[in-house]
Amino acid sequence: MAELLRAARRNNEQLGITGMLLYRDGNFLQVLEGPAAAVDRVLGEIKLDPRHDGVITMSRKSIDERQFAEWPLAFRDMSRVCDESADEESQEGAQMVFRLLRQFREE
Repeated sequence: MAELLRAARRNNEQLGITGMLLYRDGNFLQVLEGPAAAVDRVLGEIKLDPRHDGVITMSRKSIDERQFAEWPLAFRDMSRVCDESADEESQEGAQMVFRLLRQFREE
């Protein structure tokens, strides 16, 4: 994981991409911010990488301001974070994603 993060951060910096990566129970949630062509390139590489399975794009949109501008790729292992909202995990996937993003940003 450490080597994967080092390589991703180096590549993201070169491409002008920022974002974050959350991990829990063998699953990842990632946000990529940057020029559309650069995001497309990284997403294409992720989809072609045999280590990744079941890649789902939950949202794609233009933004006025980056939420993770200071991080080429922030990382948090959510399995180490106390789950205070287990009941909410049964809600729609998008709501959970935005809750995790807010929690990550606030911590």
